Amino acid sequence: MSVKSITDVVQPVTAFFEIEREAHDGRTTENYLKWLSETINFFPNIIVLHDKSVNSEFISKHENATFISCKINELPLYSELHKIQKISSLPIGLQSSDLVYKCPDYGIIVNSKFHFLGIATQYSELDYFMWVDAGYSRFSSLRVATSPSQFINLGQFESLFQINVKGLFRNLLIYRSKSIQKICQVGSSTRILCGISFLLAREMIPRAESTLASLHSSWLNEEKWDTEQVAIFHVMTQLNPTLVFEFNSKYDSMLEYFQKRHMRAFNILASKVLLSRISS
Repeated sequence: MSVKSITDVVQPVTAFFEIEREAHDGRTTENYLKWLSETINFFPNIIVLHDKSVNSEFISKHENATFISCKINELPLYSELHKIQKISSLPIGLQSSDLVYKCPDYGIIVNSKFHFLGIATQYSELDYFMWVDAGYSRFSSLRVATSPSQFINLGQFESLFQINVKGLFRNLLIYRSKSIQKICQVGSSTRILCGISFLLAREMIPRAESTLASLHSSWLNEEKWDTEQVAIFHVMTQLNPTLVFEFNSKYDSMLEYFQKRHMRAFNILASKVLLSRISS
C-alpha cells in the first residue's frame, strides 16, 4: 500500500461555532478564525462544520476544505440545554471555573465531537476520521507529518488517543482505586485524555457516539456535567477500544509519533497495561 500523505488514509474533521467566547476567556472570533485558517493549512482536505459564522470570503480562500453548515440547535445535546444551564448555575466548587460551566453552548459543542465525526462519515469514504480542534494550530510546536508510513498499520486499531500518563497514575495514587469513577470523577474536569485531536475508525464512530449519548443522559439525570475529556475517557474505557494512545512528549506531535514508532508494540503497552488497570 502506497501512502503519500495522511489524507490518503485519514479524514480530518473540525468545527467552528460563534459562542461569544471572548466574554469568558478573552479569545476572540478573529483569533479563532486565524487559528482555523492555519489548521486548515495543516489539513487541506479537512471537513469543517460551522454555523455560518465562517463567511464566504473565508471559505473561498480554502478551496480544498469541505464546509458543512450546522446550527447549534441541530445538535442532539442542544435539546438538553435547560438541564445543562441548571447544572451550570449550581454551586459546584472549583470545577465551575471550567468553560463548560460558564458557557453551556461551549459544553454542548465540545461534547459533540463524536457526533461531528458521524456527520463527516456522510461526506468521506475514508476508513479513519481524525478530530482536530479548530484552534489546533495555536500550539506552535505541532507539526504535521508529510509521509506517515506507519499509517499502513492502522488496520489493527479502532482508535488512537493521547493520554496524560502522569495525570492517570497521579490519580491512581491519590484515590488508591482502579475505579473510573474515582480516578476521573464527573465534575472534576480531569484532563487525563486529550480532546484536541484523536482518531476513530469509521465502524467505531456509531458505537462511540451512542455510548457517549447514553453517558450524557445519565449525567444530566443525576445533575452532573463535565468536559469532553472526562466524557470520552469514560466512554473509551467502557468500550475498551483496541488502542488508547499515550503521547510521548519527545515528539512534536501525535502525527510525528506515528511516523517514528512501531504501533504494534505500543498497542500492547497502552491496551493491555493501562486499560487492564483501570477497567477491571
